[in-house]
Amino acid sequence: MKIKKTYVSYTRFINVGRRAFFIELDERGVSIDEVDIAKQAVHFPYVVLTGQEPFLQRDAVAKLVTKIIKLNPTVKIEIHTNGTIRPVKIGTFENVIYYVNLKLKHSNIKYEDRIKPNIIEFFVGCNTYFIFNIKTKDDIDESAMIAQNFGVPKGQVFIKPAIENIDDVWYSEFILLVKNYGYNIGIEVEINDNNE
Repeated sequence: MKIKKTYVSYTRFINVGRRAFFIELDERGVSIDEVDIAKQAVHFPYVVLTGQEPFLQRDAVAKLVTKIIKLNPTVKIEIHTNGTIRPVKIGTFENVIYYVNLKLKHSNIKYEDRIKPNIIEFFVGCNTYFIFNIKTKDDIDESAMIAQNFGVPKGQVFIKPAIENIDDVWYSEFILLVKNYGYNIGIEVEINDNNE
């Protein structure tokens, strides 16, 4: 398994404030055996896999997740993915929570390269939150279209403003639009874990 880094911090989105062991994956990272990483992760009730698309290393991710759950059956594992590659062997594990951050039109990625119907349908059947980073009203409409087309339950949809220095007018409009669709508003919280 190729890893950029591991660290301990707090979850910042949806299940905010949970102390967790983070594993940042990257195919250009250092090779580390999944069993060695699992032995570190087992001491935490929450593990987060993030970084470059985790399922580029899906066999290694499956091996890691399986080993962590075997060592700590009550662990919760968040896997952050762009939803374009289907996981193997861990699909509907009760301990695994998928955070699927689907790319929208403003990403300039072709629709067929960012929206994979069979994979999205797979994630709808799992313990999954769908996260949409919004820059415009069109993004909210596209998020709603995707969620409706694939039958994503409204409680699993989180709309997140992807704009730095957001102004009050746009933010007010954003809140109303999200509320009208009946989705959740997702705000990422940065938690400083230093005792300064």
